[in-house]
Amino acid sequence: EHDDASYVPKELFQEWEKLDPVALHERFLLENGYLPEKKKGEIEKKIKDIIDDAVDYAEKSPYPKKEELLEGIFHE
Repeated sequence: EHDDASYVPKELFQEWEKLDPVALHERFLLENGYLPEKKKGEIEKKIKDIIDDAVDYAEKSPYPKKEELLEGIFHE
């Protein structure tokens, strides 16, 4: 189940958002000319397509049998 983290102050989220390494690296690449906007758009579309395909696959996959639910979770 998703934790909406409603107990965390909004200001704390805003502070951590400023330190997001992915966003910081993306900004560095853009500002220094290593990543053209066109290429950024292509990469984002490819990522979205991969995620969409994975979600589609998961939604179309059958649920596991109840006797298989715990397989691969615990080390024997």
